[in-house]
Amino acid sequence: MNDTGLWSDDIEMTPADEEAWCSAQREETVKYLHGEGVRHGEVGEWPAWCIPPHVSLWAVESLVRPGWIGWWVIVSDLLCDYCTAVQPAHPRKAVDHFSRTWRQAARAHNPGGEQFEDLGLPAHLAPFLEQRADILETWAADERMWRF
Repeated sequence: MNDTGLWSDDIEMTPADEEAWCSAQREETVKYLHGEGVRHGEVGEWPAWCIPPHVSLWAVESLVRPGWIGWWVIVSDLLCDYCTAVQPAHPRKAVDHFSRTWRQAARAHNPGGEQFEDLGLPAHLAPFLEQRADILETWAADERMWRF
């Protein structure tokens, strides 16, 4: 993150750096799900989508339908969040979902409140949350981000 609170694209990572970063993001995903009390199957070995070292999206197996994605987890420098994979069923739609959810939370927060109720973030981070939502929306709409 640069001094404006926006993600920077000028960070160079070696393949080893990226692998270590992804491994740490996966560990953070598992820790987050445990802390949220989400019962789940396996977490993907590699993110379904990522922009190292800023954000990663993880497919998480359903316990009800083993072998199927049950959850999406997004891990970023600001927060972790999750949603069911029933809708959205594709990583791109999940990124768009998180952008809309975060924007709505940032705009609906109580300025006098201590934190966002649903996200557990301090309320003063609302501008950063809205910036992240804008960036995720841009990435979700950009065809070049989804060529894999």
